[in-house]
Amino acid sequence: MLINPYALDHALLNQGETRWGNLGYWATATRYPIAAAALAQQLGDAANLQPTDHVLDLAFGAGESLLFWREHYGITHLVGQELLASQVQVARQRLIVRHLLCNVLCGSATQLEHFASASFNKVLALDSAYHFQPREQFFRQSYQLLKSGGRLALTDLALAQFPRNNISYAMLHLAAFAAAIPPANLLSIAAYRQQLEQVGFVNIQIQPIEAHVFAGFAHFIAQHARTYLLIWPRLSWGKLLGTGLLLRWLARHDWLHYLLITADKP
Repeated sequence: MLINPYALDHALLNQGETRWGNLGYWATATRYPIAAAALAQQLGDAANLQPTDHVLDLAFGAGESLLFWREHYGITHLVGQELLASQVQVARQRLIVRHLLCNVLCGSATQLEHFASASFNKVLALDSAYHFQPREQFFRQSYQLLKSGGRLALTDLALAQFPRNNISYAMLHLAAFAAAIPPANLLSIAAYRQQLEQVGFVNIQIQPIEAHVFAGFAHFIAQHARTYLLIWPRLSWGKLLGTGLLLRWLARHDWLHYLLITADKP
């Protein structure tokens, strides 16, 4: 999620049992939980998840993605790492209620040294990598953790165009600051691919999917803003409104790509 992912009230978005926190994939979905699960399925399918895979899921939020990998793809060898201790606690409780075993850890996605090299077939980051700092370290450490033939799969942001003047530059960096995106993470697709190649990844696939992400989430927020503000007049909903407005602006000006990315370790 773009604006302040570390304090997001997932209940405001989901309005039910799920606790998704991504922007969603809105090709056919009209309800947020359906769109959020659709984005997770886009990632899982791109990763070619198999029941026998050993999977590391980074920045899993309240744990909905952990449940999704287990229940939708039959993943049994699953480890998750999330920065916020409060989210880790929520995820653990949700797994316990469903009698699912999963090793859930608290820590940064750029501090993965405690895992043994070549421990995983797949490393996943769903709608979170644009916050990682430094993201290139996440790439290097993911490469170390993957077995030969393993795959990194993530959704992320990239520049669709470079600012043409000082005003555009300032507006883009202000938006990045508001969304807690380090400026170093705003790369072109070509530069993004180069970073992955320099780490050693091959068979890099980068697919822009923003047409089914930005406008759909912004429309959902705009549709429900008045109703939700009356029922849940919280600061958290203001953050979601801010995210919706930011995404509407980004979609209108074609500043950013939203990418579905896979990269393999040879």
